[in-house]
Amino acid sequence: MLTKYSDMASTSDIRNGMCIDMNGDPYQVMEFLHVKPGKGAAFVRTKLRNLNNGRVLENTFPAGSKLTEVGSRPASTNTSIPTEKPSTS
Repeated sequence: MLTKYSDMASTSDIRNGMCIDMNGDPYQVMEFLHVKPGKGAAFVRTKLRNLNNGRVLENTFPAGSKLTEVGSRPASTNTSIPTEKPSTS
């Protein structure tokens, strides 16, 4: 059984494959680039895939902004694995 979890993450925690909540929808990070221009504040450019409808969008986050990380985590580490083969007769 899987349970939902959410953690706050910073833009420095962004990695490819990471899932975040944005505007109430789950998105998966496809690509990201941390940009430090010579003048002005740093920012992170991302390419995100909406996990509900598959659409891809590009978004820019200011460096240091907080994101809500979402995903699935096993409810327990105990899993029951059948040890006997089912009979085929």
